[in-house]
Amino acid sequence: MKIIKIIETDHLNLDLIQPMWEKLNEHHQRQESDFKDHDENFTFQERKKSLLKKTEANHDL
Repeated sequence: MKIIKIIETDHLNLDLIQPMWEKLNEHHQRQESDFKDHDENFTFQERKKSLLKKTEANHDL
């Protein structure tokens, strides 16, 4: 059994979730979805940029 460790952090450590995000994206690629084309071309760097813009606007993710 794998141990899951949950941490709370800020936007400075956003790169910590990149491996998990990429695995989730790969999983979604194997599923039937209307968003397959979007997900296929949506990189972590694009997602990170989007989240950081929200942080700047709201000061909260």
